Amino acid sequence: SSGINAEWPLRPGENQMTEKQQFLENEQENNHEKEKVVDIAERQVAKIRLEYQEAENSRIQFKDELETLKYCTERTNTDLEVRRGEVNMLKKEKSTDCDSALIPLL
Repeated sequence: SSGINAEWPLRPGENQMTEKQQFLENEQENNHEKEKVVDIAERQVAKIRLEYQEAENSRIQFKDELETLKYCTERTNTDLEVRRGEVNMLKKEKSTDCDSALIPLL
């Protein structure tokens, strides 16, 4: 009779320990699954950051090329205006030379 009483209090404790052990194992499995999800998300974020950096580098390179083209266009426009001025001066000189060449004939 005393042997049965000695075992009786252990069973509820054993049951409680089994429940706690099962709870712990479930939580560890849940944590493991969450860690997998976090690892996947971190890899995706790293990939997106890399893609963003590549896009940003391309944008900067494009901006630099655009600035260079703007400078070349402005320089060409300035050169064109200078040449137009030179042509106009030559036309005036030619016109003046022709007029002065005609005056002695009169």
